[in-house]
Amino acid sequence: MDTLVNIMVGRKKYLMDKFFKENGYLCIKNAFSREELNPIIELTLATHWNPQKRKLKLLKGDSADLPLYPFSSNIIPISNKIENIFKKKVGVYLTPTMFQLRAYFNGSSLEKHYDKKPFYYNCSFHISNVNSKSPWPLHFIGLNGKEFEILQNPGDIVIYDGVKVEHWRDKFDGGIWYQLLLAYDEKKRTKPIIFNKKTLGK
Repeated sequence: MDTLVNIMVGRKKYLMDKFFKENGYLCIKNAFSREELNPIIELTLATHWNPQKRKLKLLKGDSADLPLYPFSSNIIPISNKIENIFKKKVGVYLTPTMFQLRAYFNGSSLEKHYDKKPFYYNCSFHISNVNSKSPWPLHFIGLNGKEFEILQNPGDIVIYDGVKVEHWRDKFDGGIWYQLLLAYDEKKRTKPIIFNKKTLGK
């Protein structure tokens, strides 16, 4: 059962998940079912491995951003569901600011960092992986100052306040790790930024 607490934002009162309020992040296991994942996995692998579309060099310790425009119709329902999760867990109404699909290769890492505005609230969504014997930990230093690691399986999401919470990943020991990153802002925007500069729906 969810544990919600009241918070004040200006003069308005919202309900927020207690763990998120205290830590600035929250992992939701099996947020997406296998049926919801399958179309994204198929498009991810087709886009990545099709030699006519792919211009990626698979270098050890490197990562690459995959083109998102083939995913526009598939990302809309995913983003809508994540926005509803934010409403329920964080008590905020958000609009998308960025979508980014990234493939991490063996030896990749993510340096400790905070996200920059306008990427206030973020969702790290594990899509799939290839030849990975174990989950790749995502580390946080929560608002309470404690370090914590989260292990994601396909379909798991982590929502977090990227501007306030430091996060990183150590060296990846595996084949390929596919992660969909979605960023949100409380300000209204007409369209999100897509990393390959293709706007949603085009």
